[in-house]
Amino acid sequence: QEIALYKVPTKAIHKGIRLEQIVREHQARILAIEGDFMIIEKTGHQRETQQLLEELKDYGVLEFCRSGRVAITKPMKRLSDYLSEMGAMPELAEN
Repeated sequence: QEIALYKVPTKAIHKGIRLEQIVREHQARILAIEGDFMIIEKTGHQRETQQLLEELKDYGVLEFCRSGRVAITKPMKRLSDYLSEMGAMPELAEN
């Protein structure tokens, strides 16, 4: 998962309700609406955040940023053990 933020001109809202539909279809949310811009947040996989960016380009994206992949392990294990099992960071494995 990653978190992406999109800054879009507020005047985009006046282009009809399509922008609101796009936000809903992508299960994103509007964090703030200011005089000149609004901030939209989307959490998902990179292809999902990229897809929303592509659709918002028609409305004039002012800024865009994404966090990159963010995760936490579900099993109750030490991180070093889990990473060792996954083969991600063998140097963390305990001997």
